Amino acid sequence: MKPVCALLVATTIIPALPAYAMSGRGTVCMDNMNAKEAVACLQPALSNAQEELRAKYKSVQKMLAGTPAEKQLARTQKLWENYVQETCLGLIRPVAAEQPIAGADVLACQVEFTLERTRDLDRMFYVPLHD
Repeated sequence: MKPVCALLVATTIIPALPAYAMSGRGTVCMDNMNAKEAVACLQPALSNAQEELRAKYKSVQKMLAGTPAEKQLARTQKLWENYVQETCLGLIRPVAAEQPIAGADVLACQVEFTLERTRDLDRMFYVPLHD
């Protein structure tokens, strides 16, 4: 790496990393000033995201009813749930445990994955779901 490029990275990207880590790493509830506010915002956000996912999943499940893909949908959902558990509780929680906003980091992880799963199901089955 050229010295100028290394200096640019060192002065712009590296100092931003701690701020990013403390931001909750998500797109939801980003304007909270402390962990208590973040958790208070993220808990209902997670409930809402889970409800949206349940509704989307039921729509896809209904569309696939009676086909081999219905069982595969259930299998992939279970795999996704395990992935979220392993990532948010098994990876993020221990790493973030030393941070003052650790509980919010775990909730933000769960919210983001849930929103992504809902978007993924919608994208994968967009035409049949929206026709």
